[in-house]
Amino acid sequence: MVFGDWDKDIAYRERSFFGVLTATKESSGKFIRLSHGITQHGKQSLDPVIRREPLTYYHRQGPVGDLFSEFSRQKNKKRIAVIGLGIGTMASYGKPGQEFDFYEIDHVVKQVATNPALFTYLQDCRADWKIILGDARLKIESAPAHYYDLIVLDVFTSDAIPVHLLTKEAFRLYISKLNKNGLLLVHISNKYINLQPVLDKLSSDTGLVSRVRNDDGNEEIEKYGSTWVVLAREEADLGRLARDNRWKNLEKRHSIRAWTDDFSNILSVFKW
Repeated sequence: MVFGDWDKDIAYRERSFFGVLTATKESSGKFIRLSHGITQHGKQSLDPVIRREPLTYYHRQGPVGDLFSEFSRQKNKKRIAVIGLGIGTMASYGKPGQEFDFYEIDHVVKQVATNPALFTYLQDCRADWKIILGDARLKIESAPAHYYDLIVLDVFTSDAIPVHLLTKEAFRLYISKLNKNGLLLVHISNKYINLQPVLDKLSSDTGLVSRVRNDDGNEEIEKYGSTWVVLAREEADLGRLARDNRWKNLEKRHSIRAWTDDFSNILSVFKW
């Protein structure tokens, strides 16, 4: 989400190789959020009673909440990889007995997310977790085959997306790290780029089934509008999401070619 005219009560600011990260407290004293340039990467309540609640793109009443609600209790996804740490909001879904591996390329993001004076999603997480620094595509190669039950890709919300994480070769790598019933969840909310046709082509070319949910925002409950895609080897692996009419088929565009390590075309999916 891109924003402006917000209150500049800056709690933390630092430049890394990837840009300027700023943690800002709202003048109301109720929330703190992290921005990277003009793109927002998470927001947390400062009220200790509700600070564990996932907000913004990750709200329990949104697509991420759908998935973790469907795959809970006996259907729990025990080993989860999250590519893109942000402020660690995904950790709020962690339960005892689960493992969350956060892959993050920016060491400053790690510093921010693990600083309890700023954000506490990781500190409050009830699952085991660790942060793996470095390029996620290179680092996840070291994970055992078929290790993860769920891989979350959350790195495509800014105006400069890491295309190498969205190619046929990358998807084959993710599939090799998922167990036979594993899921791939991809966050594609973006003001400038429509990644639905890209995901649709990658899905068909790698033999996956897919669904997308475009969710509306709700300012009263601090939920942002967001778009998430879930992919699996078989329809049955999607559980009730396959029959939920809020989760629809991806937009197709026959002129789109599957992106590879040798070919991509951002202009073809740009929102003009």
